[in-house]
Amino acid sequence: MGNNKILKISLLIMMLILIGLLLAQVLVKNRSRAVALNYHYIKALSLDPPEVVLEPQEEEMIEQTQEIPTPPEVQKEDLTPQEEEILRFITGTHKVKPGESFSLITGKYWDDIYLWPDLYVRNDMSSDDPDLIFPDEIIDIYNRLGVGDSYTEAERDEILNAYIEVYHVFKSLGDRKDSSARSLLYTATKYDENFMDIYRSEIDPDDRRAVEQYIADRGYLD
Repeated sequence: MGNNKILKISLLIMMLILIGLLLAQVLVKNRSRAVALNYHYIKALSLDPPEVVLEPQEEEMIEQTQEIPTPPEVQKEDLTPQEEEILRFITGTHKVKPGESFSLITGKYWDDIYLWPDLYVRNDMSSDDPDLIFPDEIIDIYNRLGVGDSYTEAERDEILNAYIEVYHVFKSLGDRKDSSARSLLYTATKYDENFMDIYRSEIDPDDRRAVEQYIADRGYLD
């Protein structure tokens, strides 16, 4: 009877010891896990990006992606005059005063009296003579081409086209406008010294010879 009691007490103690060992192991595991979780949480808040280890296959895919060429950007210099868009718009109006001319008006608004053909062709005037405008007529003032004496190729072409258009208007008025037509042609060479060659087919041979002789004698307009 006494022996049985001692045996039961011994078994109870052994069970308590085993339970204690098991609890100790559980606590150790939970502690190590908590330390690992805290470490990754702190790393996630760090400003330094974590180091990424790529598999060999992933590295190969990235290298192939980086080798794909990108299309070159289109620069403004690559555009032809036809592709370069020139936006023209009305910036105001001008009421003609007695004694004014288109050249005086462009000198006032564009600071260049020689750009007047570009303004003339954009307005529908009462007179068919570009040298003649009437007081109280209203002229639409457009944005100026170029900056100072600097023009893009497309802007220069637009100026020269205006000059040749006004030249045809002068020629339609007969011989009395020969002097105005030739002065106009000479002035156009200010914007391009090759103007007479560019529009050779549209210029009367007598006018061309007269202007070329004037250029030979006095040079181009500054």
